[in-house]
Amino acid sequence: MRIENNPIGSVAIMGGIPTVPTPFLLSWTKFIEYNAKHLGDIHYLSTTVSFHAQARNSIVDMMKGNWVLMLDTDITFGPDILHRMLKRMEQHDLDVLVGMYQFKTHPYSPVLFNWTEKGLPKKITGYQAHQYDQFHYFPVDVAGAGCLLIKDSVFVRILEELKENPFDILPPLGEDFSFFNRLKRLGIQAVCDPAIHVEHLTWKGIQMSDFDSEAIGGTRRKIQVGWGENGQGGEGGNATDSCRDSGRNGTHAVNGGLQDLHVEITVPAES
Repeated sequence: MRIENNPIGSVAIMGGIPTVPTPFLLSWTKFIEYNAKHLGDIHYLSTTVSFHAQARNSIVDMMKGNWVLMLDTDITFGPDILHRMLKRMEQHDLDVLVGMYQFKTHPYSPVLFNWTEKGLPKKITGYQAHQYDQFHYFPVDVAGAGCLLIKDSVFVRILEELKENPFDILPPLGEDFSFFNRLKRLGIQAVCDPAIHVEHLTWKGIQMSDFDSEAIGGTRRKIQVGWGENGQGGEGGNATDSCRDSGRNGTHAVNGGLQDLHVEITVPAES
């Protein structure tokens, strides 16, 4: 296999391959095949560090290229998800792009939040189901990190201007919300694109059609948001077809000396 030293970007999964659900692996296989045909050389990596903040910081340290897509392993997604996210990011000059997914429990609302005056995240409940099938992106304060595309320049700014690791915990926030707190302090706006939708795995894949907006004061309307023909976003589809230094490269997380397994491989584009 030809190994490229300068991949265009990185894709990281939170979890070791032997322990992830089969539906994720099926999505992952098609995802890698699609990327090899349609995108440039991509650096793939995974981490099994149990402490999430340390794991995500180590991903930042190991990433290569101009961006990283972080994927949790309890989701499924379309094979062209990265391609479409990169297009959206380039078209609108975005720094952080969030893929839409829902909580695993009723009413299955999207994992999206706004900051309160006290600086704590409050779940977004004002949206109604029909607002999510318009396929228009919108700004968000906080989101889950299960499907998160981030430019390298964002990490550089956090390290240089805040002198903090991107995912270090800021109590009482978790590592993902702490990252969004740093975005707020730097004036970086995250954006959510409902057309970039993934299923959150529980006993079944949670889709937007499961979202019971009536339970949070909205109107009940069954919608479909997923993957249409040929892997394109659209209705009627099925989403089953997630260091501190002056720069990122060569740095290490504050809690150094990682003993857990990290796997890295660069997959070149098909010639």
